[in-house]
Formats: sequence, C-alpha cells, structure tokens
Amino acid sequence: MTDTEALLEVVLVGFLSGVGLIVIFSLTIAETVRAMVARREHRRGTAVLHAAGAAVGGVLCVAAVVLALTLMMHK
Repeated sequence: MTDTEALLEVVLVGFLSGVGLIVIFSLTIAETVRAMVARREHRRGTAVLHAAGAAVGGVLCVAAVVLALTLMMHK
C-alpha cells in the first residue's frame, strides 16, 4: 500500500466514522425528545420505546468513543 492510498484510507475512515457518530448522536437526541413528549402526553408505552432507543444510541456513542480511544492508545 502506497503512502497516498494509506492517507486516503485514513481520510475516508475518519470521515465515515465522524459522520456516523454525528448521525447516531442526533438520533439519540431526537429519541430523547420524543420520549419526553410521549411521557408528557401520558403515552407510557411509546415513551418507554423511545427512551430505550435513546439508551441504545447513548451506549453506541460511548462505545464508539471508547473504541476510538483504545485504538489510538495501541498504535
């Protein structure tokens, strides 16, 4: 693999992971707001489902950050 190919790979992976993390975090915020609205409107089942979606999104965001830090520390 040449230096140019390696650089392009780093740029592509960085871009995709950055965009992916932003999308996941945005969906987490949206699910949190939907859960709060559903709870306010006394729709408990819907609120629980949206809260679970927000929790999954939060776990994915934290996992992505931990994975990135772990990979950086081992290189």
